[in-house]
Amino acid sequence: MKWLLSLFVFLLLLSAGGLTYWQWKGYHEVHASEGITSLSQTIDLIKKPDSLIVEQTFHRVPDQVFTISWPETSTGRACPMENCERISEDLLLLSEGKAGDITLSYTIPVTTGQPIMLDNWVVTLESADIHFTTVSITDQLLSEGQWISSLPYKGAETLELIQYTAFEGRGDAGELVWLQNSLPIYQTRNMNIYSTQEPEVEERRDQLKDVYVTVVHSSELSGAQLDEILVLQDGYDPSSVTRFLYEKYVMDHYAVTQDQSFLIDVMISGIFGEDPLSDKGLQAIEVIQGQLSGEEQLEWESWLLTLEETLIEPAIFDQKFSELTGEGTTFFTDNSSSAEFTPYYSIDSRVIEVNEEPVDGAVMINRDGTAYYLLTPLLNALGYETEVNEDSAISVIKDQNTYMFYMDQPSFTYNNEQLTLNSSPVISVKGEPYIQERWVQRLFLTSIDKNETILISQN
Repeated sequence: MKWLLSLFVFLLLLSAGGLTYWQWKGYHEVHASEGITSLSQTIDLIKKPDSLIVEQTFHRVPDQVFTISWPETSTGRACPMENCERISEDLLLLSEGKAGDITLSYTIPVTTGQPIMLDNWVVTLESADIHFTTVSITDQLLSEGQWISSLPYKGAETLELIQYTAFEGRGDAGELVWLQNSLPIYQTRNMNIYSTQEPEVEERRDQLKDVYVTVVHSSELSGAQLDEILVLQDGYDPSSVTRFLYEKYVMDHYAVTQDQSFLIDVMISGIFGEDPLSDKGLQAIEVIQGQLSGEEQLEWESWLLTLEETLIEPAIFDQKFSELTGEGTTFFTDNSSSAEFTPYYSIDSRVIEVNEEPVDGAVMINRDGTAYYLLTPLLNALGYETEVNEDSAISVIKDQNTYMFYMDQPSFTYNNEQLTLNSSPVISVKGEPYIQERWVQRLFLTSIDKNETILISQN
């Protein structure tokens, strides 16, 4: 029986070796100019009663310095091989030296009698990008159960005294799960589905042919918080799987991270024509459709498909949107950094002058067809003292006259007399007060001329 296991391992490693070489060659050429080293790795894991013994090998590590980061829960950290001369005594630094394979070992404690869920469970090297990973798991306990990885499943073998499972694929080690009860595996071109029910698989778009996902339908993982494995508990839902594939496509191809859900929603809508899942995403699509013509929307969607991995950040979206509309905006940056939805507004790039003197910090925006000015620098330039209080009330004082505004409230007070209006004279934009242009003119007796500059004059 042992020779069968040896043959299984040999064939797997032979296959992985060939793939790894070509993956390494391609990725190395891409990342060399970016200061990022592209590596492949092999991880061997042995399951013990209350722990996992891990031996991790980085292949073809070049002659350069790397910082070593260990999993937080790991113990028994060591360099078990003979090629340890490059590793510092505290095991936190890989110094310059002869290029070659580097192997590290460690132990991860686990709790028996319940599912095991691992993320961030392997050693990482700073400034190194893992482009291909092979994971092999040996269970000498005959504990039954089943190992599931976010990497593609390659095979399993159960012999008289041992169980062996293997995974391999592009990227790092991802997430690893052990279930007490085994599930049937249904494999498609880009999915491994673990379920007691035979799944209904939808036809995939060509764009998704290189995207891989793992789907698990199991009550054992009730309440599990996993990012790279889709957990279904109420039955197999093809629409949820399709959405997960879209998200994986965006994250794989554009280096968007899980916490950038707003950008993921926007990109899925533009690339695949799918409605966003979040309220912020739906509001964003309304903005895009409201601000862009049909032709401009087609250009926006085509641009999304041509984005390069190194360019994915909210400011790039603002730049392209501004180019299409002819108006400056920080809409995508604002909404990527805030839990609340920030309505769309455009930013006027012209210099603002008061009595022919440029005003430092003065800003004019347009929101819903109405012009607003950043209140404090403008009114200070007009000779008023301003103060924003903790309750979002803004006092404006000059001579014996006092105005009191409340952000987003359709009223204000003038010398303690309250006046009610049809709209808010002062609104909040990212927590800052902006005052409507017409109230700058009416309350503070100014005239405004807009040409190459915005000239505000006191009457």
